[in-house]
Amino acid sequence: MLVLASLASLWVPTGLVPGRMALAVTTTLTLQSMINSVFTEAPRTSYLKALDVWLVTCFVFTFLVLVEYCAVLSLSRTQDWYDDHKRVKQESSREKGKKGEAEEKKAKKWCASLIFCTEKLKTLCFPGLLPSPFASATLRT
Repeated sequence: MLVLASLASLWVPTGLVPGRMALAVTTTLTLQSMINSVFTEAPRTSYLKALDVWLVTCFVFTFLVLVEYCAVLSLSRTQDWYDDHKRVKQESSREKGKKGEAEEKKAKKWCASLIFCTEKLKTLCFPGLLPSPFASATLRT
């Protein structure tokens, strides 16, 4: 009956840690107490009895429920960490994209002003030269 109670904890949602752990730990400790009382009260024999096998098997099943729940908690926290890490990475790449666009616009504006200034300087210093094709492109943008 304790093994069934322990297995019933598998149907408790993983988010309800106190309920699930209380059920699993209580059944495991109760079986451990039963095993200790049987081993102290039963007469010592040189062979393994069916009761010993039964109790140890029941204990193994209840202990495996605890191990399973610890693995589920660990994997769900790892998945949560992975999802958070992925979300933060996407947000930072979006922010970098926004910063990159702003810096690119600033650089284009600076380049355009530099080309415009050099073209102005050329026309002032060398009036006979034709303007470069870059000047007309930057003047349009």
